[in-house]
Amino acid sequence: MDKVKSGTPLIELVKLCYHANRPVLVSGCHGVGKSELLERAAKDLGIGYISRDLSLMEPTDLTGLPKMDVATTKYLPPAFLPTNGEGLLVFEELNRCDRFVRTPCLQLATARCLNDYQLPEGWLPVAAINPADEDYEVFDMDGAMLSRFVRVTIVPDHVEWVNWAGQNGIHPAVSNYVGSDPTIFDSRESNPRAWKYVSDVLQAAEKGSADHTTLRAAIVGLVGDQRGVAFLRTLKQTGRPLTAAKILDAYCQHRAAVTAWGAEGRTDLLEQTLLAVEKYLQPKADYDQVRSDRKRWGNLSTFLGDLPGDLREQAGKWLWERDYDIPQQPKKNGRKA
Repeated sequence: MDKVKSGTPLIELVKLCYHANRPVLVSGCHGVGKSELLERAAKDLGIGYISRDLSLMEPTDLTGLPKMDVATTKYLPPAFLPTNGEGLLVFEELNRCDRFVRTPCLQLATARCLNDYQLPEGWLPVAAINPADEDYEVFDMDGAMLSRFVRVTIVPDHVEWVNWAGQNGIHPAVSNYVGSDPTIFDSRESNPRAWKYVSDVLQAAEKGSADHTTLRAAIVGLVGDQRGVAFLRTLKQTGRPLTAAKILDAYCQHRAAVTAWGAEGRTDLLEQTLLAVEKYLQPKADYDQVRSDRKRWGNLSTFLGDLPGDLREQAGKWLWERDYDIPQQPKKNGRKA
């Protein structure tokens, strides 16, 4: 199988195969995002998405149950199989299920039918598996079945993951750490899904003020000792202040860092970030542009609200002295922002 990077490269390949009406078999280690990327491809195509884990199914869950109709037998197809529209019909764990479950999938991939059921035009069979040459409890797939698919191996790519992270609320510390090391996904433990979970744990810890020992146990339990300890070490190191652009244009992606600095007493980073915003707003034309942009003004308001009281008062005074509106606060002359 040829290797395709996770993210956009795999999505584009699935889209190509859909338009060519050729079934796809995606092989990859756990945690690389096979299922999510297939669902994203369907979303990009504007079509439906149905997924089933074959390792949990019996043969009749696919073939359907027989029913006598006068002198003949008909099969009642399972309700999840589509009857109209367009989409991707995804079979997870194709090489982890019993061969009596795999065989119906072969007929679906080849003839697009199963007993009395006909897969509607516009639906494409797709399968996802773990590689047989790794330490997984899987079965070998015969050549006849493999030949029905466009076969590719998905490999995680840290650049693609960071691009995805920036659009999905991943904690900045996690995104920065993953983006700084091209070898981050070389081990099974340190996979894309595990780092998404690290982000979830870190954000929950910041909201609940979890102690360092508890946080360490959770992170090491997700990505292993070596990676976990190295990541925790970066959290203790001096961070970098955020730019004005990050505050005004994408604060939701960086808010966790600001709130973490506040909880940790990192007023140096908060002051430097506030200074960057003030420098940006110093020219009246730039301030006017931000004031007239609902999203950027809202981001500024949220950022100022997240600052400790003394810094928030300092920012308000700076705005007031320049006769600028203060977000969410009355000015001395009584005007509202």
